[in-house]
Amino acid sequence: MTSESMAATLGRKIQSTENFPANGTFGAINEARKSIQDQGYIAGSMCMHQPIAFMNRDIYSLVAKWKNLTRKERSQVDGVIISNDFREGAVTVVIFEAKGE
Repeated sequence: MTSESMAATLGRKIQSTENFPANGTFGAINEARKSIQDQGYIAGSMCMHQPIAFMNRDIYSLVAKWKNLTRKERSQVDGVIISNDFREGAVTVVIFEAKGE
């Protein structure tokens, strides 16, 4: 899934994207998680090829796996990490604009 199709599916506008190239086993996802953590977010758990949701860690202490989020919860995430291959491939961090912007 592309960042644009993810945004369209959730009815959200993209604020920014950041790409992390493949860098060994789980290298790109580990770098992406570090990047969003440094920006004040907490990410959910990986679940196969599904997106990984992340939210503001000052408000949330735990984010569920994508498959366990309701449609409403999915529309409220601050962003997602997407990839076709989280284990060995590149990943993209997508940060959405805040609702109402």
